[in-house]
Order: sequence, then C-alpha cells, then structure tokens
Amino acid sequence: MTVQVEHTNSVQKKLKIQVPATIVSARLNDYFKGLSTRARIPGFRPGKAPANVVKQHYGQDAAADLSERLISEFLMEAVREHQLELAIPPLLIATDLPSENKDFNFEVEVHLKPQLPKVSLSALSVEIEGPAPVVDAQIDQELEALRESDATFADIKEARAVGGKDCVVITYSGELDGVKDPKMAAEQQTALIGQNQFLPDFEIGILGMSIGETKTFDVGFPGDYQEVSLQGKTAKFTLTLNGIKEKILPEMTDAFAKQVDPEVQSLLELKLKIRKQLEDNAERSMIQKKRDAVGDLLVAKNPFEVSKRQVEGLAEKLAQQTHQMMHQMGLPHDETEEHAKMLFESSLKKAERDIRLTYILEAISKEQKFEVSSEDIKKRFEDTAKRTGYSVTQIQSYYAAKEENETTSRMDRVKIDIQDEKSLDYALSQATIKLKG
Repeated sequence: MTVQVEHTNSVQKKLKIQVPATIVSARLNDYFKGLSTRARIPGFRPGKAPANVVKQHYGQDAAADLSERLISEFLMEAVREHQLELAIPPLLIATDLPSENKDFNFEVEVHLKPQLPKVSLSALSVEIEGPAPVVDAQIDQELEALRESDATFADIKEARAVGGKDCVVITYSGELDGVKDPKMAAEQQTALIGQNQFLPDFEIGILGMSIGETKTFDVGFPGDYQEVSLQGKTAKFTLTLNGIKEKILPEMTDAFAKQVDPEVQSLLELKLKIRKQLEDNAERSMIQKKRDAVGDLLVAKNPFEVSKRQVEGLAEKLAQQTHQMMHQMGLPHDETEEHAKMLFESSLKKAERDIRLTYILEAISKEQKFEVSSEDIKKRFEDTAKRTGYSVTQIQSYYAAKEENETTSRMDRVKIDIQDEKSLDYALSQATIKLKG
C-alpha cells in the first residue's frame, strides 16, 4: 500500500491510497472461491458452476462489495501508519472499482483533532451578574400554578355566552366538500378555550355562543396539519354548545398544601419548601453561569484551528433541534422553514465555541489526570433523580439503553459530561469571579 498525504490545513488532509494489484487479485480470488461454494446460477447445481461463470455472473456485485472492504481496511491502516487522530468519520471523495491485475485507488478527506498548545489557565477573570434573591412574588406564582393544576370545573348557573377562558361541552360534526367525515365529529366533548386545543377558526366559532345554541361555520386547516388529507383545506362544522363550566380554584389552606405535596403538613411548610427549591434552582443557575463565563474565556484565550466540517455538522444538528422545538411550540411549518437557514448560520458560532471548549477541557483533563469513578456516576444519577422525580433505577435504565444511529452511548456521554465538568470546575477554581450588583 502506498499513501500520498495532501495537507489542506492543520486539521484537514486528503489521503490518496493505492492498494497493489497483487493484493486486489488475491482478494478477488478469495472472494470468488468462497462464493463459488454457495452460488446459485441457473443451469448449474448449487456450488458447481465454473469459476469463470461465477465471475461473470457476480463480477459487479463482487467489485462493489470488495471496494467497501478494501477502503475500510486500508484507510484504517493508513490512519494508524500516519498516526492520525480523526475528529469525525472520513469522507470518501473518489474510488475505483477493484479488478484483477490492477491497482485499486481511492481518495478520502480526513478531519483531525487539533494539536493544542498547553492550555493557559493564568489570569482568568470574569464578571457576571450576581444572583437575584428569591422574593415572595415568585413563591406566590408557584402556588398559583399548583392551584391551577388542582382546579375543578362546575356547570355555570347564570345564562351567559362563552368567554375566552371557559371550559365548554360541545357536540360537533364536520364535512369536507359536502361529505361528512367521522374523524371530524365528537359528542359531549369537554375542552378549554384559550389553551390551543382547537384550531383558531374553530375556537372563534365557539366564542360568544350560548348554551343550547347550534351554529355552522368554516374552519381552515394549515398546510402542515397532522392529517395530510386536510392540509390546506377548509371544512364546514356544525356545532352545538351543550354546556359551559367555570373553573373553581382550591382555597389556599393547609389541606390544599397536604393534597398537592403529601410530604408537608401545612401551607407554611409548603411555602418554605418552594422557597428552598427556587433557591436551589438559582444556585444551579449561578454555577452554570460561572461555568459558561469561564468556558467562553478559555476559548478566547486559547485559539487553535478546528475542522470546518465538524463545526458545520454540529451546527446543523443544533439548528435542527431548535427548528423542531419551534415547531412543537406552535410556530407554523412555513415560518420555521424560513428561519432554517438563519438558524444554521446562528448555530455555527455556538458549534465552533462548543467544539473548541471540548478539546480544551479534554486537554485539562489529561493534564490533571481526572477520572470518572462509579461514585461520580452514582451521584449524578441521584442528583438527576432528586431534580426530575424519576427513580435512580429508571435513570440507570435510560442511560444503559442503546440509542440507534449514535456512535457514543448514553452512558459514555454521561462520563464525558462529568469529566468536562471536572475540568471546567478546575479552571473555575483558578479564576477570579467578580459579581455585578
């Protein structure tokens, strides 16, 4: 094997690899020899077809299959021989099809991990906003949210029209192009107005109706509606308002406190617990602020080149996650599509920052010989359980499960996160942190 290395930059190279004809011919012969014992060719008993007939019949498949095998084997050999540390999988640029008595040539583009100079931790100084104290208004807001989640609904006694926050009981049917569709019908359905449970046109049609009233109105379906057959179409609905229910919030008493949280005995105890949770959240947020600030400073103080393709790959992934989140929050598909390019462009800067910081933290970890112990993982799972309400066993099961199309397992990602935090916290211990305010 001969390898020609072309240097694009410090983290990107092109490898031109040539596999000698003798090796290619030997591999082809071995391939056909193994194939001839099981080949099924019309006119011959299984495994009895002559070698030249097998080659003629399976030659194209053999070339494609052997091409993949040769590329995989000799690319890895070239990577080991030239001591290349790959940052992402290689990209195949060009390749021959292997044939007897002929050298096999292929070209790949490889993107490498950067060679970092010694990471500087000297003169690290950052200034960030100080923590805001937890105030009574925040506790009241949390309590109101608990009341809302524990609310009940009762039939209204007075005669009035449907308002913007009512709970309604409705019976309706819909038709498209004069044909009734059972998927657009329901009886005695209960739903809340103003909670995005209905399409806008449907909700507007209900507002202002009185109990017992029947009304017919048009409803337009958006172009990205989940039911493909209704996308972009307008249906006619006939709706009867069967009832209006009003929301009844529970009184703020000790009984209410014990109902929403069996671990407390009084409203005061519930308020103190909420305050503690808010203070814990603020403390975690403050730690993350410090880590982010020191991370930004480490990236700024330690410049080095990183793979452009690696950055673009992460930026695309970040943009897709944001795009999906925007869509789940209710933004129309067309609107989120318009933002797709802008999302990618804005994600490039974050992707490069995150990749650079990952390499810096890896270098700190090696320098300080940080390791992730079983106790570290156990503590991480316990903290996650306390924060999310899931059991430690459930969390362990989640991280033990394999994930499709991912090169790094969930458990390995946990270990990497813990190791990165150790490195970042070490850098934080060497820094001067000034709080504003």
